[in-house]
Amino acid sequence: MKKNLFSALILSCFSFSLAQITYNSSDFATVGETFEVVNIIETNGLDFTQAGINYTWDYSSIPISDVANYGYEDPNNSPFKNTWCLYHFHLFNCDSMFDQNFNMGMTLPQSFSIGEYAFENPYQHLMKTSSELQSKMFGANVNLGGTTLPAILEYNDPDVLFQFPMMYNAGYTDTSGIDMDFNSLGIDLVVTMDGTRTNNVVGWGELKVRNHTYANTIKVRSISNQNFNIYYEEQHSEVPVSATTYYWFDKNYGIPVLMVTGTEVAGEFVPGMVTYVYQDGMAVNDLNSNQSVVYPNPTTGKLNLKLNQNETIKSIQIYDQSGKLIGNQLDLSQNPKGIYTVKIETSKGIYSEKIIRK
Repeated sequence: MKKNLFSALILSCFSFSLAQITYNSSDFATVGETFEVVNIIETNGLDFTQAGINYTWDYSSIPISDVANYGYEDPNNSPFKNTWCLYHFHLFNCDSMFDQNFNMGMTLPQSFSIGEYAFENPYQHLMKTSSELQSKMFGANVNLGGTTLPAILEYNDPDVLFQFPMMYNAGYTDTSGIDMDFNSLGIDLVVTMDGTRTNNVVGWGELKVRNHTYANTIKVRSISNQNFNIYYEEQHSEVPVSATTYYWFDKNYGIPVLMVTGTEVAGEFVPGMVTYVYQDGMAVNDLNSNQSVVYPNPTTGKLNLKLNQNETIKSIQIYDQSGKLIGNQLDLSQNPKGIYTVKIETSKGIYSEKIIRK
């Protein structure tokens, strides 16, 4: 009897260890990786707060919308690089100093506001290390006194978005801060911020989204509280900014496969924006989901399209099995054998097909 109990315990522990994942810095996206995502606001009343071990989160009824690209790029592409160098008077060593401070960048999909100040065309500047992903600066176009200027908000104490490795029950609380004085540039503006971020890995298990299941994920709850003080031409504004975000990570993807950002109102989480990775089968246009337009399949490389009369091509995207965008031409000749997803957007809809490269 003891032997049977001991064997069952070993089997249980072995199954438990297999089910959980540990998400490392090396699993997170690198510069140049692009993923297709869906951004939605309407959530059909789904509850994103559940947590636990060996849990099944079933969001298979999640709505779908247009597909967008999501990924990180070389921060040297930032339109606010020169503004940063000017602020720090790095006039002759701009490139080297910029590279020391930032190694990832991202154009954010939405403008944001801090109090009465609107930040248009925002760009996030980050630093990824083996142990952390830090948000170090935001750049945006800001209207000050009727004039739109390129502005930066740089952390003197970075906002640590994630600490690696991430595993169930791991967590941390970290402070962040901003202290910027633009008077030296002839602008009567001072911006300060004190903030905290608390992250906890609150669950692991299976995640179901629209027509797709992720067998092994971890769920992270991230709570950010920031208090801004803005002094502009002798006017003072104090603006608290709070947000709660839930992330689901799968080791096979460099970004969260599902992320939900919202606010806490009277103890209840109210989702604001939901972003999830687009997968083959989540057709935007269901009329085209069963229609094959790409041939030959299998192929040795070259592909052709069979479209309707007067149907024009808007875009072509090729993805590998991990969901990484690898090309925009109907030619797999230079790619290894395997299965690829070809997405064709035309004037009449979107086609998504799996193609075998033999």
